[in-house]
Amino acid sequence: MKYFVKTITLILTIVVVLSATLLSTSAAKPGKSGIVDIQLKGEKNIEGDTSPIEAGWAGAAIKIGSKDITVTGVGRMFFSTANISHAFLITDSEGALVLSGVTVQGYEDSVDGNFEYAYLEKSEYVTLKAGNTYYLCSDFYGPMDKFYEASTVTTTGDFEFIGKVNLKSDGSWAYAEAKGIDYLPVDILYMIDGEAETTTSTTISENNETDKTELSSTNKTNTSENAGSQFPVVPIAVGAAAVIVAVVVVVILVSKKKKKTE
Repeated sequence: MKYFVKTITLILTIVVVLSATLLSTSAAKPGKSGIVDIQLKGEKNIEGDTSPIEAGWAGAAIKIGSKDITVTGVGRMFFSTANISHAFLITDSEGALVLSGVTVQGYEDSVDGNFEYAYLEKSEYVTLKAGNTYYLCSDFYGPMDKFYEASTVTTTGDFEFIGKVNLKSDGSWAYAEAKGIDYLPVDILYMIDGEAETTTSTTISENNETDKTELSSTNKTNTSENAGSQFPVVPIAVGAAAVIVAVVVVVILVSKKKKKTE
């Protein structure tokens, strides 16, 4: 009996530790958003748009500040009337790929006007060099894939938005100066060597009643909070606990049956 009690205690301890570990490791992701404030302007690819972008790649040009930054995630603003997912890439100012093969995914609980992020594995982190220009680009899926072409943005100062870019038919990028404009919009999560590590909350915002007025002043906190919807950690932890509890029940039943047999 003592052995049985010890076994049950050990199993329950494992359940608690496993659940706590899963929740803590996914509650926050390394990196901070570069956006302090954004005002959405220039709604495109909506009903009545006389010059929609049918398909292709476009995005924003950013210039890195005085320190290198390490990118830990990339983001694109979610709209329910846009495609549910978008591919994302980063190039340098010459068009050479820095990051590719990443998809930013929207979800049923995603909130209009909030960013969704794709978090990179540590092996996928990329460094953007101080003083250099890079293009943050994403794709389009037809004339009803909504975005904004003239949103004004304030950043942390670690980088700044300086222009718009789009991929031409010959494979080169067309650049147009647009200081302080975040095209689409897009964002990155990043860290700076030597600074205290910052994490991005992955708790879903409690206020999902975002109206058009609120969308015009989406700030960094709101855009980051919604990112957690792509990490269904609580169901995973509960599922693991349920499996272990089922095992415990089986052990108890087997133990009782064994006693009766004896």
